[in-house]
Amino acid sequence: MTRERGMKHTALTGAWMAAILLAGCSARSPIPEGAELIPSDVTFAISVDVPAIQNSELYKRYQSDERFFGSNRVNFFKFAEATGLDPSADIKRLLFMARAGDAGIEEMSGVVSGTFDGRKVHDFLADSGLPRRQVGGIDIFEFLVIEDRCRFCLAVLDASTAAFGDGETLTKIAQVKGGAAPALAGEERAARLLRRIGRG
Repeated sequence: MTRERGMKHTALTGAWMAAILLAGCSARSPIPEGAELIPSDVTFAISVDVPAIQNSELYKRYQSDERFFGSNRVNFFKFAEATGLDPSADIKRLLFMARAGDAGIEEMSGVVSGTFDGRKVHDFLADSGLPRRQVGGIDIFEFLVIEDRCRFCLAVLDASTAAFGDGETLTKIAQVKGGAAPALAGEERAARLLRRIGRG
């Protein structure tokens, strides 16, 4: 093999190896939708594919049972019409997250993402007169406050993402979104585990 041919061979081998490495990097599974918002102090998280649950036989069996759905159906449709958010059709991913303490789980909150109109939901909440506070430009609406702590809050994070649950966790989620607090996905080991879940 001549020197020129050897150099070409080496260059081609190097380019081939670089292409494999790049393909491997780009083929890495993404983290589940919404997982980039998980605060770093969360103990565990569960990602739920909502359409897959709704297509299950168990869900269909209970959906047709008026004892489970009938009593709240009117309020459900009123809320859906007012906000433009129909949970049964517009939510595609539910991400539950919890923090644990010495006595067990301290609280559980969640992030929902889907096809709803976040601005319409936000405006409905703003017009409702609910108390709210702002963190990093995000309004956190307080539904249930016990001993000066919001136990159930709701915040619209963007056009198709909202968070609900404990006020302290929603504050941290808003800070993560604004870049003022670290996210769990920023830790390499946690990010690897999240990528294993993937969007499916």
